[in-house]
Amino acid sequence: MDFTIAVIKPDAYAYRKKILMYVRRDFTVLGAKDIVFTPELVRAFYSDHVDKDYFPGLLAHMCSGRSLALKLRSGLPCGSVLDWRQVMGPTNPAVAKQDGDSLRARYGTDLPRNAFHGSDSWESAICEAAVFGMF
Repeated sequence: MDFTIAVIKPDAYAYRKKILMYVRRDFTVLGAKDIVFTPELVRAFYSDHVDKDYFPGLLAHMCSGRSLALKLRSGLPCGSVLDWRQVMGPTNPAVAKQDGDSLRARYGTDLPRNAFHGSDSWESAICEAAVFGMF
């Protein structure tokens, strides 16, 4: 089954209902989980990023409040992973605001407060779903 994992991060969590209404136009929500990231969960979820210089800021941000994890299936043509990444927009909200009307352009502030996470591949989506117990 084609799906992706999306996370509405703490900086956009207050807008989750509005965001979900937008998401449901093109995606089916297969699962949703309201979570508070712990440092251990952040390390498991972002395991590929743990050794990066930006990880401490990402860790602090992800543990700063509630998040909403979503398992999504796209109704758009490119597949769930690519479709969600396109809807989110560029990782950096400053670039997203220049590029157009993406979710990160609307809700992102800066890095790491870019409002959303999206799986970068089908393999990542499977691993991320496992972290959240969303099979």
